[in-house]
Amino acid sequence: MAQIDELRFALDRTGVALIAGLVLIVGPTTILATAYVLTHGFDFASATIFELIVAVVASLLALVMIRAGGRELRGGLGVRVDEHGVHRGGLSIAWSEIEALAVPEFGVLDIVGAGKQLRLRTYLFCEPKRLTETVARRSGQPIPSL
Repeated sequence: MAQIDELRFALDRTGVALIAGLVLIVGPTTILATAYVLTHGFDFASATIFELIVAVVASLLALVMIRAGGRELRGGLGVRVDEHGVHRGGLSIAWSEIEALAVPEFGVLDIVGAGKQLRLRTYLFCEPKRLTETVARRSGQPIPSL
């Protein structure tokens, strides 16, 4: 039973909720509402070039924000660590396949092996240090530092 508990990592629900709420809902909605107000309700017949540019830039900014939020959440949601390895969706890297661990930036753990790379956002977990240490110990790789 201790081995199973060692591999159980809970997500920080507050962090996930903040990212989902701010980056995926509030931010894009605010940006698009601002574009709507600035361009007088997207009245294209009477819109100036400046208003059209504002609408396009605001829409692109909202898409970039949604994409960035999705990328952040993907690094924590659906990640499973078990006795066989680390898994997310259809991507699995067995403990024996892990060739390298890296921390390219704060709160990120890259797991590389068997021609695959899995990027975990460790800050989305309640115990990010324990997660990193467990992956390093199970894979036989040194604990990476920033």
